[in-house]
Amino acid sequence: MGLLSCIEQIVGGIVPIKSSGEGYDCSYSTPEIASSIFVSIPNLSGTLPALRFGESIVHEAMHLLLTFFEKKHPLVKQAGEKMGGYSPWREEPRKLRGVLHGMYVFYIIRLWYVNLLQGDAIVCENIRSFIRRRVDTI
Repeated sequence: MGLLSCIEQIVGGIVPIKSSGEGYDCSYSTPEIASSIFVSIPNLSGTLPALRFGESIVHEAMHLLLTFFEKKHPLVKQAGEKMGGYSPWREEPRKLRGVLHGMYVFYIIRLWYVNLLQGDAIVCENIRSFIRRRVDTI
């Protein structure tokens, strides 16, 4: 199954939310509201905001996918246990389940971007540069 098909099956609705500011993307999902993701919509025109919006959708869809999987196949015994590890996005100790989710979600996002770079659709160098920076950051 491809990424788009997976997202189409998992995400039943996208709820727009307000961002904290220009260039700052916000998103979240919660198992209590199954199949819905909450995503800020960048208010700039052009392709880069579309990529940022797409990344937020992939991000939250993959969180939901892993959460649905974990309902039948738990991956972490003690979900409340603090790992004590570093999270580059939150800069705080994270629960083991959160670290696992982050690794999975960003792995899929990185694959998505790498596949975009390998295809013929990206012709503009500033878009290629944006994607390369995201791949390197992840």
